[in-house]
Amino acid sequence: MLTRGTLFGLAFAIGFAAGGQASAQTVGRTTSVKPGAFKNSAGTRVALGPGAPVIADDLVNTDAEGRTNLRFLDLSTLDIGPGSDVKIDRFVFNPNRTTAGATISLVKGVLRYNSRGAPDGAVKFRTPTSTLGIRGTTTAVAYNPITQESWHQITAGVAEVCPTNIPPSSTSPGPTRPIISKDPYPDALPQRRCVTLTPRGNNTAVVDSAGNIRAFNQPITAADQTLALGQQAGIIGPAGTSLIAGTTGLGLVPAIVGGTILAGIVTGILISNNDTNDDRPSPPRPLSN
Repeated sequence: MLTRGTLFGLAFAIGFAAGGQASAQTVGRTTSVKPGAFKNSAGTRVALGPGAPVIADDLVNTDAEGRTNLRFLDLSTLDIGPGSDVKIDRFVFNPNRTTAGATISLVKGVLRYNSRGAPDGAVKFRTPTSTLGIRGTTTAVAYNPITQESWHQITAGVAEVCPTNIPPSSTSPGPTRPIISKDPYPDALPQRRCVTLTPRGNNTAVVDSAGNIRAFNQPITAADQTLALGQQAGIIGPAGTSLIAGTTGLGLVPAIVGGTILAGIVTGILISNNDTNDDRPSPPRPLSN
């Protein structure tokens, strides 16, 4: 008797053979859509409706009130909030789970992802200031192009958040400094500092455009975690609509090249040596305000 997984695999293989390359690139479908959700596929912008296919390399965007939920082939789900631009850079799926992986870029706005048992480390999220790697995680990600801050928050599993505009110190050790006194020399070289998020520890992290990262515990009380994180990040208003839809903010011009987000303005170096994993209460508004 054929198992459910075998039948799914056969159906996927038949779909590939019948539909050719285009079918092979389909990574999932919308399960719900609030009007004002679109996708840009091969330069064509189309409105999304329930059951619409999503193709690898699609850019999904929503207006100030739009919203959509996607279900991928591995049954993981992605909820995209109002005023958001989300790029499905890469998606690899094997019905036998021998290989799986996805890279999703958030250009602006807010999203929430549930891995539904995807292999550890298979899924990565990118924003103009950060990357997020997950292990069995339900996570929300927000990016405010006006404040140039990325927010990450998890409710299950483990996640590692790293700034993207600070190179790893191991790759560039820097010149040897002369000993000029007995006092310790302040380390002002760029460093890559990552933090680990867990539901009962520091569950939220904020990364700014200079590579500074702060982790703290934020009580999660709202049922709609997508909009809740958007409100914390200053991109969703009390009415549940986007405050940043249609803006790129302060000359920041995000572009996606080869699956990587490049920001027109991402400068500065990390010079703070403060503890990045602290238990201080979360800020009542975006850190840059």
